[in-house]
Amino acid sequence: MTTASHQKSGAVQALRALAIIAVILFHLNKSFAPNGFLGVDMFFVISGYLMTMILTKSGISIDSTSTFLQRRIKRIVPLYLLTIASVLIASRLFLLAKDLRILRIDALWSLGLVSNMQPLFHEFDYFEELTEYKLLTHTWSLAAELQYYLIVPLLMLFLLSIGFAKRILIALLIISASLGLQISLPPNIAFGFLPCRVWQFFFGLIVFELSQKPKQESINRENGKEYKILVEVESEDEEKAQNESIKRSSSSLFPSSLLCGFSYFSAIFTCYFSTGSDLIDRILATFLAAHVIYFSTKGPTPILDLWILQYIGDISYILYLVHWPVIILLKYVSFEEVITPQNCVKLSKTLDFPKLENFKVTLGGYEKAGQDTGNGSFNVLLLGNSFMRFGFPHFYKALNKRYKKLYFHAITTCMPFENSGVVDRKEEWSKHCNGSRIEDLKLLETAKPKIIFISIGYSGGFVKQKIEANDSWVKEAVNSFNIFGNYADFIVIDTPFYAISSGIADDLQKRMKKKIPPMPKEKSQFLFKKYLDKYKYAFKRIEMIREKCTKCHFVEVQSEFCDEAFCQSFDYDCGS
Repeated sequence: MTTASHQKSGAVQALRALAIIAVILFHLNKSFAPNGFLGVDMFFVISGYLMTMILTKSGISIDSTSTFLQRRIKRIVPLYLLTIASVLIASRLFLLAKDLRILRIDALWSLGLVSNMQPLFHEFDYFEELTEYKLLTHTWSLAAELQYYLIVPLLMLFLLSIGFAKRILIALLIISASLGLQISLPPNIAFGFLPCRVWQFFFGLIVFELSQKPKQESINRENGKEYKILVEVESEDEEKAQNESIKRSSSSLFPSSLLCGFSYFSAIFTCYFSTGSDLIDRILATFLAAHVIYFSTKGPTPILDLWILQYIGDISYILYLVHWPVIILLKYVSFEEVITPQNCVKLSKTLDFPKLENFKVTLGGYEKAGQDTGNGSFNVLLLGNSFMRFGFPHFYKALNKRYKKLYFHAITTCMPFENSGVVDRKEEWSKHCNGSRIEDLKLLETAKPKIIFISIGYSGGFVKQKIEANDSWVKEAVNSFNIFGNYADFIVIDTPFYAISSGIADDLQKRMKKKIPPMPKEKSQFLFKKYLDKYKYAFKRIEMIREKCTKCHFVEVQSEFCDEAFCQSFDYDCGS
């Protein structure tokens, strides 16, 4: 027959097993466990319970707190750091340059144990990130837990100095305040922000308090520094604390076991079926996890002592660390479907960036400039933002040295014909745009080009703001083109391209890199009407510019990929 201590430990480990299985299934495919993310909420309740138990049994002093933190750090941080390092190393073999840059930023937040606070400074949503290739998204919960470890000794120092009834009352007030904060803050911030999660840790705290008989409690103050319970264990280590024997009344064994099992299976049910409200689901999962732990202290839990649940519970931390990066890397290097080549499906080869004279790369690679000597009779100037920065090798190949001198300058975000840069960007980048315009004018004076090619991604007020009388965007563009026209005979500008989702773009790029066919048309196409609606103000402004700039020639490229209903993200007829 198993001991009571093992039975108690068994319920906690079984709850860990449930939590990690739910999380993994949710991350594999939301349809496997639509509410599987609630497993993290259960982990917080478990941690709140265990941390309260450990600190209550050991007492709060400088030495005991130092030992507590050292043991938590030794248990959690080495594997945590190893996971981050492994992800960074492995990702170099698989990720595109753009995704590598994002990963390095995420890694810095994770290494600082503050990834749960990243939404305070960068706008994104946890559930949106699940659809992207973010390899360290899951570290937010570990960051929140480690932050709780830092504050819980101070909380317990205060709580253990007051009576049982007051402890429960204050804990309930903290739960109410924390839950209220989670409800009031924007979801993307509240999701991982520790003050919005404290209420779940405190559910675990209350479970421990209620599982102890108040009459057994005796507070001992020594020099105003240390507070201990009468029945004291030698170590605050979690495993030893869990294995402390608790006397139970034989009359309560069966109903307690029944209620514990009922709460456990209800928690399973909660991970698979939603009430329609994330908040209610979260409260319900927290409440049920607390009940599982509480009733496990009052009677045996033979079903939850199953060895498979114990084993999964034992390795739950390792599973949590590695499952998400493995899932994302597998999704990243594989594709849902590989189609059979039909018609012309040869993939365009990536062109190397040509060697240029006076080539300069500034702003961390976001600005490039250079020159080239050809065998023609007139000069050519190429300007633009990231569209030209990435597309320049194709322009270079198409021109095929048919110029006397080629001049090139491109900077991310900035449209060459707008004096103030993109108005929707941060002020600092607008300064870069204004500086870029000055460089363009100097380059214009030097080059005296016959033809100017401008390739840009349209954004900002040019796209979003309604047309006004004497529209400032049109006025500024016309003034710029008039300056360009003092030198050039032809100013060739492309019209807006539709900004396809990063997921489709990354998928197409990876397929090209692996030299396999693109995704099916129905997965990459978008509505032509949606494209026209998005850029309706931009097209109106372009028409107004055309009327006032005789040297301007706007080239419609996107429409070549569209029929009356849909537009393609990839040219399936000629493979580029």
